Amino acid sequence: MDLATVKKLLEEILNSITNPNGSVAIENFASLRDVDAKVREVKMLLQELPGNYSILNELENDNDFTKNSRRVRLEALSN
Repeated sequence: MDLATVKKLLEEILNSITNPNGSVAIENFASLRDVDAKVREVKMLLQELPGNYSILNELENDNDFTKNSRRVRLEALSN
């Protein structure tokens, strides 16, 4: 996948998880499973980027992704 496509898809994901005021769009995600699916999408796209190791490593080691809270996980993903 080319870099422009990855960038476009990541921007679409960011727009889907955030509201215009910058808060997370928790209302778009009915369950923690929905949030986890979005996290997996982002990880899959990041794997396509050159030099992705540090970003993926940071995602894997971020304690916020282990919390049982849709809001916390979405905030971590949007950051």
